[in-house]
Amino acid sequence: MTVADGARLARVEQELAAERAARAREAQTHAEQVARLAASNEALGKAIGLLHELNAPQEPTPES
Repeated sequence: MTVADGARLARVEQELAAERAARAREAQTHAEQVARLAASNEALGKAIGLLHELNAPQEPTPES
């Protein structure tokens, strides 16, 4: 292997390492977004459940 080949190999390895790091950051960002969406989904589900309870027919109260 020549010096030029070694330098090219080192440059390619650095580029690959940078790309891997960028993908890892992107994956972390996506994981955080998924967690926020899951929390929002859970909160919406609870809110919808409460709305259903409020809209459920009430038993009539005896009139005095």
